Amino acid sequence: VRKVIVVGIRPHDRMREYTQPGYGAYGEFLVHQLKPWVDAQFRTWTAPADTVVMGSSLGGVVSLYLAWQHPQVFGGAACLSSTFGYQDDLFDRIAAEPKRPVRLYLDSGWPRDNFDATNAMRDLLVTRGYRLGEDLLQWSFPQGLHNEGSWAERIHVPFQFFFGRAWRAQRLRLAGT
Repeated sequence: VRKVIVVGIRPHDRMREYTQPGYGAYGEFLVHQLKPWVDAQFRTWTAPADTVVMGSSLGGVVSLYLAWQHPQVFGGAACLSSTFGYQDDLFDRIAAEPKRPVRLYLDSGWPRDNFDATNAMRDLLVTRGYRLGEDLLQWSFPQGLHNEGSWAERIHVPFQFFFGRAWRAQRLRLAGT
C-alpha cells in the first residue's frame, strides 16, 4: 500500500458518540475541526477518495455513518465486526436515501462476530447499487473473534482495498490521467 497517515481517536463516551443520536455531533467535530486540523498540520491528500474512516464494532457503525453522511469528506469506510442495527438508523437510511459515492469495506468473523448483521448490510448495499469487488468489499473470516487481536490479523485487507497501488492505478486510469 502507499503511505498513509492514520489518526486514531479515543472517544470520550464511545456508546454516545458512536451511536444515534450522538454520532451526529461526533461527525460534525471530525468534519469541521479534526480533519481541517490534520490537513493543516500534515501533507495530506484532501480529496474524499483519499480520506477513509475505519472502525471496529460500534466504531464500524460510526464509520459507515460518517461516509454516508459526509461523502464530500470521507470517500470510504472500513467497518470491521460492526454492530449494525444497534442504536443506529443506517439500515433505514441506506434503504431510503440515494446511493452515496463512497467505497465500503465490511467484514466479520464467522460464524459469530456480527456475521448476520454484516451480511444483511452487504445485501442491502448491493440492492442499492453497490458492486462487490468494485465499490464494496465484504469478507467473513472463519473463527474470527470480536477483539483487537482478530482485527489486527485482518487490518491489511481494508488498507489494500483503499490504498493499494493497484487501486490507485485504476483510479488514475478512470480519471484519465
